[in-house]
Amino acid sequence: MTQEVPDWLSDAFSALDRKDTAGWLKHADYRFRFRFAEGALCETPPQIEETFRLFFAAVKSLSHRVERLWNVGETVMAEGVGTFTRLDGKAVEVHFMTVVTRKEAKIVEWMTYLDPMPIFEA
Repeated sequence: MTQEVPDWLSDAFSALDRKDTAGWLKHADYRFRFRFAEGALCETPPQIEETFRLFFAAVKSLSHRVERLWNVGETVMAEGVGTFTRLDGKAVEVHFMTVVTRKEAKIVEWMTYLDPMPIFEA
């Protein structure tokens, strides 16, 4: 079922769009787990910070547009389109599905599924 994007999720996507790792992590619980595409599972803030540092250095800018949203208990699934501006200036749209689980108003798991190849193709 499609619903309005909750403020906490909108804030988290906005932090990503600003390349603001600290702003994004403020939504996370200490038990947090994160995965981006086919990358390694990150389970500590230093792992997450390094993953974001490497990705943010590889793109000029990014933005997310959530198109559909489902709630299942404590889990939210967001389907949308990410626009990634590559370092060469070319903007690429990539469809994504992000599955987020929260406990006690904090994110404990964030898994983003997408094909990153168009972002990095020459």
